[in-house]
Amino acid sequence: MKMFPVKSSTIASVAHEPRTGLMEVAFKSGQTYRYGRVPEELFKEMVMSDSIGSFFHKRIKNNSAHPVTKVEDSGSVG
Repeated sequence: MKMFPVKSSTIASVAHEPRTGLMEVAFKSGQTYRYGRVPEELFKEMVMSDSIGSFFHKRIKNNSAHPVTKVEDSGSVG
């Protein structure tokens, strides 16, 4: 997955793999998380929303439909 930067006060960059439904979110804090079972349409809605961070927090974060794992630090951001 190739990360691309987004305009957000909390999220630095995002990536999505439509075939698998995996989405990665790199936060400005330096932490990156991978979310599962994220439909392509939901991802598109998020990146096109007025507030990516708000959309993410309301619709994806802490939603049991999207299991989350922390990505180990690779030493690079975004």
